[in-house]
Parts: sequence; C-alpha cells; structure tokens
Amino acid sequence: MAFVLQFCSGLHAQTGTPNPIDAIRNAQDYQFLSSLFPQAGSKFDPDRDQVMTSDQQRDASAFLTSQFNVQKETLKKQLASVMRSLERIAVRPIAAISEAPTTIEFRDDQNAWSTTVSPTRIIIGARLLRGLVLGSLREAVEGKALFSKSLASYLGSTPGAALELADLEARARLFFAAARNGISMMRTEADFREHYETVLALMKGYLKGGTPPEETHDALRTRLVAAAAGGEISGADGMAMFDVFMRLSSHFDPAMMFVLSHELGHVVLGHSPFPTGMTCAESQRREDDADAFAIALLSYEIPGETEATDRALARVNGEKENASADRNSLAYGYVQAIQYGFALAGLSNLIDRQCSYRDVADRIAYLDNLRENFIASRTDAIEEIFRHLKSHPPYVHTSSDVESLTSAKKRKLAQNLFKLCGVAQSPKVHRLKKVKELPFGWVVECPNALPSRFRLPQFRARLGMHTWQEIELEYRNHLPGSSLMDENVIKSLFQP
Repeated sequence: MAFVLQFCSGLHAQTGTPNPIDAIRNAQDYQFLSSLFPQAGSKFDPDRDQVMTSDQQRDASAFLTSQFNVQKETLKKQLASVMRSLERIAVRPIAAISEAPTTIEFRDDQNAWSTTVSPTRIIIGARLLRGLVLGSLREAVEGKALFSKSLASYLGSTPGAALELADLEARARLFFAAARNGISMMRTEADFREHYETVLALMKGYLKGGTPPEETHDALRTRLVAAAAGGEISGADGMAMFDVFMRLSSHFDPAMMFVLSHELGHVVLGHSPFPTGMTCAESQRREDDADAFAIALLSYEIPGETEATDRALARVNGEKENASADRNSLAYGYVQAIQYGFALAGLSNLIDRQCSYRDVADRIAYLDNLRENFIASRTDAIEEIFRHLKSHPPYVHTSSDVESLTSAKKRKLAQNLFKLCGVAQSPKVHRLKKVKELPFGWVVECPNALPSRFRLPQFRARLGMHTWQEIELEYRNHLPGSSLMDENVIKSLFQP
C-alpha cells in the first residue's frame, strides 16, 4: 500500500529527532484552528457557550484579515485578467472598486455566518468556521485516496458509514487538545516502527470492512486523552497527529480561501453595504456574481494556474487531458465549503424569509461551469505560450553535474544544448550559466524573443497579467523565473 511506504520512508532517521507535532503546534493557522475547538471533553456546547478568550478572538481576526489580504494582493497582480473573465459572462462592478483596507471581524458566536457589512468590514462567525473544519474532515475521510482511508481509520470511521457529527467533532477536539496540551517527546527509531504498526493495524481493520481493531484504536484514544490532560506525546503519536492535521489543512485552507474570495467579490463588485429593499432576484444575482468573482480570482491563483498548466502541458505533449481531476477540484475549496462545511455548520441557503439562494447541488454545478469556462480560456493561452517556448525557448536547461565536467566536456555540452534553441546562426562561444534558485541546474541562453502577438492586451489578460510579466522576464534574463515553470514544465519544454 502506497501510504505505508510514505510512513516508512523515515525509518532510517537518526535517533532523537524532533517530535513532528512541534512542526505545526506553533504555526499561526494551527493555533487558529485549535482555538475553535478548545476542550477535549463532552461538556462543550457551541450552541450555548462562548469558548474563545478575547485574545484568541483578536488573533483570529488578525489571522483572517491576513489571509484576506493575500487574496487582495493576488487581485492586484491579476486584476485585468479577473475583470476580463467576469466581463465575458456579463458580471460588472456596480460601484467603483474601493482601495480602502478591509478588516475581518471574527465573532465567537453561533449566529454570525459570513457577511460583507461594508467595503472595510467583513464579519465571519465561529459557527461557519467550525463547520468548515468539520466539513473538511468529513470530505477528507470520504475521499478515494488511501490517505483518506488512513485518516478515516484514525478517526474511527468505517467504510460506507460516515461518522455522526457529534463523534466527528469529539474526535477533532480530542486531537486538537492533545496537540495543544501534551508534552512532546523526542522521536526515536522505535517510534517509526510503532507508528507504522499502528497505521497498518488500523488500515487492515478498515479495509476489511469492519471497525478498527478495538485494542489498537482504544490504546490510541487512551494516549490522546492522556496527552489532552497534559501527558506525554510520543514520537509515534506525534506522527499520527501530524498526519491528521496536514490532511485537515489540505482541505480546510482552500475552503476558507473560497469563502474569503467570495466576500472579496462583494467588496470589489461594489455590493456593500447591501441596500434595503432589494428584490429576491437582485439578491440572488449578487451572490451569483460574488461566486463568479471567487472562481475568476482562484483561476488566476495557484489552483487555476496548476490546473491550466497541467492541461496545457498535456496538449503540448500529446497526452490525454485530465479536465476534471479530483485534486484540481479540491484546490478551489468550494465543494468542501458548500457540500460539507455549510451544512455541518447548520447553515441554510436562505437569504431572508422570502428568498433563498441556489441549493447545494445547483450551486456546485454553477461553480463547476464557471471554473471550466475560465480555465478553458486560460489553458488555451498557456498552451500557445508553451508551444512557443518549446520551439523558440529563452534558454535550454540541464540538470547535469556540470561542475564535475572538464572544460572540453562543458563546451561540448553547451554546444549541444544550444542546438535546441531553434536558431540558425550559432555564436562562437557557448556559455553555461548556473541557476541559483529553483529549478536548480544550468542553462544556455537562447537569442529568442516573444513575438508581438503575445504582447497584445487581450492575450496578456487571458494568460494572466502577472504571469505574462514573468514570462517576459524569462526572455529578457534568459533564466527560469515564472511560477509556471515547475519541474514537469522545465523537463518537457527546456531539457533535451
């Protein structure tokens, strides 16, 4: 099983390495999530209790505001591209875009959902965020990957039978409390073996279709309860807790960014403050437009760049294009936010008593269609750039150990690499230049340039304004520098 190989990869680590739980417990995002689930016992009632201290609420507001500002920075870089995408589907701002800073106000109560009060103030409530955490866990354990099944076995789930909400929340609170309160011990060689054996036992029970082995499962729970009360966290249990939190983060972070992007859409499109007396159709249109803005923005952020790059590279290499990969959908966050998070937070699609928004299935279908529309356009632009990069590259890259070569072999390698530049006349001297940042290696400069058609405003907007600036810089400096240039792209376009 592939996931077991992952867990075993560190079996040869040195004795006395740091406990993995220490790698995440001081991180700002973990502290934020942990503060939402403060107790390990059954007495916590989020519908009745305010559970976070004033300092934790202030820190939560600061954390959410910082994440919101990340989205605003992306928008600044890709504003023309995002607005062009929206114009194509007839979504336009109804007021001038505000330049004022926006603050996220976090409230530890059970009434606040998420709402843009004004261009400078957005309220997000604990109920929504706890729902996103639980929804992210629920989505993670119901995934098809083996890692999802291992997470399900940790949380006490069984194949085809989802954990009840109360059980899911209780297990989440137990893991958070154990990580927060426990005393981490150094990780030893024996911990790697114990962790492997625990995972294997839990997974065997899960895959056989029964409940996890009671002895193994109860022992893990007993140790987590002890750690939540201030006991020790062994290296093995630290590895288990690290696995759970990393999987949770990979699902929660995109869901949160989708919500923040939606609220940013209300700000940018001039929706706030919301006027009184709007018709139901007007309210519904504003929510649709904010959703469209969120997907347009994410299409020019890491989720969209990854998906469009993968699809464009597949076309260039003559491979099958994977247009609807689960991992691509996960990165946008809207499925886990809408299908799981909102529902587990007990939130409905009502706008007011007389008006409701799209139901879950309809809203996800709407977002799927928007995503395909925006990504198809960007994929076409990236494909055009990739084909030009391959035939007229700004450089040719090699990962060879150049420093170990003799001078004669270096000259020969440079000459052979230059032949791939696609130019008729070769200079007398070919120089290898060392790449000091990722992707590490060496390049030979090619005297190629971007054609004028790639400089047209319409093309730059389709590609992504910031992305185009990075590509243009690659041609100017004859060095890798674009965020598009991951290992697969470099290997396909710039290596022999």
